[in-house]
Amino acid sequence: MAAAFAVDVPRAYEANPGLVQFRSAAGIDALEVKVDGRRYRIVDFERPLRRGTVGPFGLPSRDLRVTVVGWRDGRRIGQVAVGNVTGLPKAAMDVVPVRTTPPKAQARMRVMAKPSYPSAGWIANLATGRGASYNAGAQFTAASTVKLPILITALMRTKADLPDTALWGPVQQMIRSSSNDAANQVLTMIGGSTAGGGAMATRVARSLGATRTDVAAGYLPGQDRRAPPNAVVNQPELPCCKHTTAHDMGVLMQSVVEAAAGRGKARRMGLTGRDARVALWLLSHTSYRGLIDPWTPWVTAHKIGFVDRAWHDVGAVFTPEGTLIVSVLTGIGFMLCYIPGIIVAFLLSFTGYFVIDKKLAPLEAVKASLNLVKDNVGPVLLFFVLAWLVTLAGAILCGVGLIVAIPVVVIGTGYMYKRLQGEPVAA
Repeated sequence: MAAAFAVDVPRAYEANPGLVQFRSAAGIDALEVKVDGRRYRIVDFERPLRRGTVGPFGLPSRDLRVTVVGWRDGRRIGQVAVGNVTGLPKAAMDVVPVRTTPPKAQARMRVMAKPSYPSAGWIANLATGRGASYNAGAQFTAASTVKLPILITALMRTKADLPDTALWGPVQQMIRSSSNDAANQVLTMIGGSTAGGGAMATRVARSLGATRTDVAAGYLPGQDRRAPPNAVVNQPELPCCKHTTAHDMGVLMQSVVEAAAGRGKARRMGLTGRDARVALWLLSHTSYRGLIDPWTPWVTAHKIGFVDRAWHDVGAVFTPEGTLIVSVLTGIGFMLCYIPGIIVAFLLSFTGYFVIDKKLAPLEAVKASLNLVKDNVGPVLLFFVLAWLVTLAGAILCGVGLIVAIPVVVIGTGYMYKRLQGEPVAA
């Protein structure tokens, strides 16, 4: 017997941009959406509908409880409440193929991305189809970043809804806690062995355009903790097996976002919209915040990779204006071995603020900036990574975005200056 009122989307454990799919045996003439108990949106239909899709109309960028209510002639037909939903902006569904690389953005990337140790970056604005890259074809030790293609493969291979299967527990541990043991368990469950699962995930990755990625045969157990150019500028020394590139990681994350919007090659290969939304929920609830997430106020779905000589992150940043795909692969030297000019800019970044705010003489201001950065290397470094990405994103928008990006970076530097000293920030 058909349900009086049922909701197929949203469902628990998914990132959702305000997309609702419903069924009603008798039909409804109005649909109400509540967020955390408060009316958020109401949609009237010209005639009663027995099934339909509404949205996307955007949801607040945070974890939500969404209640969907069906109405007919002013009478409530039924309602369904869904928890564990992460809200995304409406623009999350705006997906333009990345086919344009503005010369100005590419030139800026070449100038900015010159640490003495190999590093790579790949960024794309899915709202405009523009992107840029640096050294994006160079292969790096992949570490845990290739748990992303393992996740995609597991979703494609599972016919039932992933949260309802035996894979759900290991997959959560693999993505949210970056567990190596759980990754081995997932590989074995989907491929019969870690080698079989690794080969399967590698084939899926390469079919999606990640042609220089190798998932290999699992992880060491017991260690839990025209698109932009795909060029090689500086190839790091690469040990055997398990490797990837900034381009490949960016393409894989992009494929998940495209599938969530109901399009793209991953969707055609079997990654459903629901699968992709579950993937984005998992990737936005990781224990390790990585390089990107700490410095953005928006929902960020990302996968980090840390190993002896590697510090990577690939993410989808869901801004109100559109989704940014950001892939950053670095060696340990990215943190410690900048070329002299960048070292000086990094260490003396707060000098001007000490001169203006504390009325210090130039030499004393230099010493004060050195000490402040020295005592807060981690937070300051992560801020500079974000500032680099914000400036690059501004350049990608035909340079016009720099009008916003540069003031944001300047204001952010002042904010950091105050916060690192424990001083109040004026509202």
